[in-house]
Amino acid sequence: MKGNIQQRGPKTWRLRYDVPSPEGRRQVSETVRGNKRDAQRTLRERLAAIDKGIYIERTDQTVSEYLEHWLEAHSANISIRTRVGYMTCIKRFGRYLGTVTLQKLRPGHIQSAYKDMLDSGLSPRTVLHGHRVLSQALKDAVKWGLRPPQPRCRRYAAQATAQGNRRLGFGRCQRVHGSSSGFSLPRRLQPRCSYRHAAFRTRRTQVG
Repeated sequence: MKGNIQQRGPKTWRLRYDVPSPEGRRQVSETVRGNKRDAQRTLRERLAAIDKGIYIERTDQTVSEYLEHWLEAHSANISIRTRVGYMTCIKRFGRYLGTVTLQKLRPGHIQSAYKDMLDSGLSPRTVLHGHRVLSQALKDAVKWGLRPPQPRCRRYAAQATAQGNRRLGFGRCQRVHGSSSGFSLPRRLQPRCSYRHAAFRTRRTQVG
């Protein structure tokens, strides 16, 4: 797989490369800002993703736009009451994440949104419900080829540094309460961990 780079300005480069399509192949153009090395690195990453079959075409779809599309896609399979609840969550996320593009959404964006929701007076239970809706929507985005698979999974707590966990607010229960969408609950939203508080609890019995 080959591509080419063309300089468009002092620090602007246009990448061109072929991607798979129903018709066979089609050419995609992408603008990169930075020096030539940045452009070369980006082109290598795109070509490697294409070769591995994990390439995701870049779009400017925002989180709000995607969530509205996601809800519409599921409307036929959910009740009116559930739909209304999802719409409330989507409007709420629109206020905190709406302008972020779906493909640029990162854990830091979501952790910040959760914090702002709690600081605004929303209850942890309300934010937790929103987390579950967003988590499912992002899992579907990966399934539909709109986002690449997230590198972090339920075993992230064992792989990440303690500093990273503290910065993003991940708690000790990450492995139990993590999300396969790649985003997880801040510590103050996590329920008490059953592993720590219940799994190893024993009851004393008397032997007659």
